[in-house]
Amino acid sequence: IGALKQGRWGVIDLNGSWIVDPKFGFCAAFHEGMARAMIKDNQGQPKRGFIDVNGNWIIDPRYDDCEDFR
Repeated sequence: IGALKQGRWGVIDLNGSWIVDPKFGFCAAFHEGMARAMIKDNQGQPKRGFIDVNGNWIIDPRYDDCEDFR
């Protein structure tokens, strides 16, 4: 589950324990083992990609926008 702490998003489990430390500008809920996440690039522009349950990028954050896989 995406969760917000001090202006940054991370991932918590159903007990409220952090699985992925809050380091993203946004993090959505997981679908099929992946979650949309956003960080800012070197120019300060938001870029989106997908992370796994450990917070590793599966699809690098290079997109201006993206949607969940269905």
